[in-house]
Amino acid sequence: MPVTLSVRAKVAWAVMLICSLPIILNLLGLDFSSTKIPLSAEKVADVKADDLFYAVAGALHHALLEWSAVCIAVIAALASFLHYSIRRDVTVPIIGIALLCAGMVDAFHTLAAMRIIQANAPNTDFIPFTWALSRIFNASIMIVGASISLWIARQKLDSLNQTGKTSQSKMVNFGWRTLLVISVAYFVIAYAVVHTAAVSENLPQTMYPNALITRPFDVLPLALFLFGGTLFWIWYKQEETVVKFALMLSIIPEVSTQLHMAFGSVKLFDNHFNVAHFLKILAYSSVLAGILIDLLKYIPKNQSAADNSGGGWGQAAPVRANEGLLQVGTAKRPIALQLPAAAFGLALLVAAIVGSTFYSESGRLMRDQGVEELRLESNLVEPLLEQVYSQSSADVVFLSDITPIQGLIKASAGKNKPAEYWWREQIAHIFEQT
Repeated sequence: MPVTLSVRAKVAWAVMLICSLPIILNLLGLDFSSTKIPLSAEKVADVKADDLFYAVAGALHHALLEWSAVCIAVIAALASFLHYSIRRDVTVPIIGIALLCAGMVDAFHTLAAMRIIQANAPNTDFIPFTWALSRIFNASIMIVGASISLWIARQKLDSLNQTGKTSQSKMVNFGWRTLLVISVAYFVIAYAVVHTAAVSENLPQTMYPNALITRPFDVLPLALFLFGGTLFWIWYKQEETVVKFALMLSIIPEVSTQLHMAFGSVKLFDNHFNVAHFLKILAYSSVLAGILIDLLKYIPKNQSAADNSGGGWGQAAPVRANEGLLQVGTAKRPIALQLPAAAFGLALLVAAIVGSTFYSESGRLMRDQGVEELRLESNLVEPLLEQVYSQSSADVVFLSDITPIQGLIKASAGKNKPAEYWWREQIAHIFEQT
């Protein structure tokens, strides 16, 4: 019998196809790197607008890609609050706020790279480091948001099992006040991350073109996104909503983004660099699409539909009690704890393997770099030493020909102490005069 795929399975395969499409196109010869035409000395004297655009094409492509992701993050956050106003599901705006804060860090990364806002470090260090910092922040804050949402869902499920219906007081506790506290905490953390990157003058080296892992700082968010995907899957299995499926689906382009950056990109605006920024847009778009689709499902078509459904724009959707279900108790070690623990262990294993590889590669690169620096320094010092030796040889020849030196040699050979003393005085007098 032919296997019939569900709509969500087809969407997941489509996302995986889009994520793998850049690699396929690369194998066919298509390159997504930004072509940069440097300004020659003649063009600098009489520079034109087109020449400037061609010279900074990579920076412009980077700004467009990053700002598209920022706009999508803002729209997703606004849609999540609209979703909450209709469905009163506080877990959706929690994810929306997390995505908004990640977009704020991305916006700082973009504006500072374009020098619209002040940054102390040069772009060659600033762009790769703040990219890795924003990705670590993105993965971490989404994990925190998913963890909070799982905890709230667990609290609501416990209340549902105890009372047979959702407690109104419990719904009030997880309302606007909860969102306000979480929003303030998120924004404070985002500001701290942005401020730290902005005031830093010396940022660590993040790119190693000759190493196996070209961007080791991007390995940590890779492990974090894998761990976050496990949390999203657990949350999705509790209640298979469109929003949770979209969050779980967004992990595919997020992981693909980190693979391109950690193992592919060797310089700014190259092929893997641009592909990774495009895939990040796809990840943000997946979350936005999930929120909008779930939102449209619950918008009443007319007033009678709203009355029949028992809720409108400002009312919660009806909650069905678990009537007639057999209470079988809880597992000693529930799957909701086992899977995160296994994913965390897997993330630690990946981090340990990658860390040990990076350590050995870093040692080799540091040794090669040290040898190269010594070679360059020796090439610089060699003519200086040759000049010193040549000058010293000329000075010796000159001194050997002057009369006091010849007299001192003869007095020393004849063991004439008074004459030797007198010639020494003459030589000292000559050196004092010169």
